[in-house]
Amino acid sequence: MDMMDTRTTMTTLTSLASNIITTPSHLNLTTVAQEVQDNNDNLIYSVRNYMLLTIFLFGIPGNIISVKIMRGKGFNKMAHSIICAALGIVNALYLICTLPIVVLEIYWEPNFISIKLCRFTTGFGNFCGHLDSALLTFLTYERVIAIFFPFNISQIVTKFRVKIGITIIVIFYLLLDSVFCLRMDVHEVEIENSTFEICDMIHNYGLPEEVFEIWYLITEMLAVAIPWVLIFVGNIAIIIKLYREKVKRQELGLGNRSGQGDNSGRATLMIIVVTVAYLILTLPLSVYYFIHGVDSNFFSDPVWNVCYIIVMINPAINCYLWVLSGSQFRKQFKELILQCVCRR
Repeated sequence: MDMMDTRTTMTTLTSLASNIITTPSHLNLTTVAQEVQDNNDNLIYSVRNYMLLTIFLFGIPGNIISVKIMRGKGFNKMAHSIICAALGIVNALYLICTLPIVVLEIYWEPNFISIKLCRFTTGFGNFCGHLDSALLTFLTYERVIAIFFPFNISQIVTKFRVKIGITIIVIFYLLLDSVFCLRMDVHEVEIENSTFEICDMIHNYGLPEEVFEIWYLITEMLAVAIPWVLIFVGNIAIIIKLYREKVKRQELGLGNRSGQGDNSGRATLMIIVVTVAYLILTLPLSVYYFIHGVDSNFFSDPVWNVCYIIVMINPAINCYLWVLSGSQFRKQFKELILQCVCRR
């Protein structure tokens, strides 16, 4: 009996070992590892999408409010308020046009994927992003002129000239980004592709290769690298000038009173805060793409998602930075909120 039990046990163990070796696909270690990776990716995408949705829900109303305040009493007499209002409009449009993509990602339904929507979001999103950097550069150097030529600022930077400058910027980047009209048709897209992947496909592969390489180099220089450097240099020049004036006033025993008006000083602080935030928030994604450009094998989905979330904060945060750094803006912001609440 003992020998029979031993043989039965050995047969059972052999059968189990055979079953393990011929494990079904869902128990295969490679498949399990892939499923774990897919779950991790889905978690990352979910966190990214809900964070983006939160950014949009705060950013769109914030930009609309900032436009209303900048064009209202107290600010409408200042030339720089026109640039700030244009910046608010551009940022609001950018967030609005990107919102449907994020909603489709959250409530994923392949049948509702629209290549036309992805085309529009990619093209218009690039256009708004380029305008954002150009307007911030314009705003920075309006302040540079105000700091270095305080008594001539009203003659140099008039409201009419600012409007002309904004018009030129819009036309220039409209022509630059019109290259998206030349892109080839995107072939059949697999339904498992996300809308972000489709937009990236349109951005990177929707153009003839020779056209894309030239266009990409030009846009990266004109819309990313040059504006970033100009904004950085402009802010350094402003800060150095203000510091030297402060030291000079202290040596003359004039205290901390600035030679400029209080309104100009507050406007300068508001603009420095916004432009420095732009430099900080756009830097990680720019560095990521630079490294990817140098080494095409470098790719990290989690790192890209973190960088993308950080850069998307930029068009949503201006209103709240102005609330923190500008007493007049903060006062009008409170009044506007109270009016909305009282009407209800």
